[in-house]
Order: sequence, then structure tokens, then C-alpha cells
Amino acid sequence: MLVPCCKSEFPSALQALRTKPRHLVRLMELSLNISRDMHCWQMSINVTPVGYSHFFNFTISPKAGLLQDLKINKTKYFYNQ
Repeated sequence: MLVPCCKSEFPSALQALRTKPRHLVRLMELSLNISRDMHCWQMSINVTPVGYSHFFNFTISPKAGLLQDLKINKTKYFYNQ
């Protein structure tokens, strides 16, 4: 756990390359997912800084189903050329 009050994940993808005279491992994609329960609200941050498409997402939303339309979401994609 990165911080005791947050849930965090670090999913990643590796690619093994066979080249002579040694074997290499290349990091294809790395992500960071953090979510936090803030009493009546939920917050999540998802970042993918390594890979073909770089990605950032921030979401904060109320837990109450009646207020679900108050959700704030910011998403941004960046692509390698």
C-alpha cells in the first residue's frame, strides 16, 4: 500500500526480447491506480506514463446514488507519434 488510507495498484506489461548474446526485458506499459474513500465521496486517479498511449484520469463522485450526476471527471490522452 502506497498510503494507508488509499488503495493502490501498479499493473504493468513486460516484453522479453531475445537478442544475442543476452536476453533483454522491455517495459511496455506501466500504470498507477489510486482510489480513496472520503466518507461520502470517492476519488480515483489513474495514470499510465509509459506505453504507446499515455493516459491520465481523475474522478471524484458522491457515494449516494441520488447525487451520482455530481460526478467530476477529467481525462486526457497523449499518443506517441
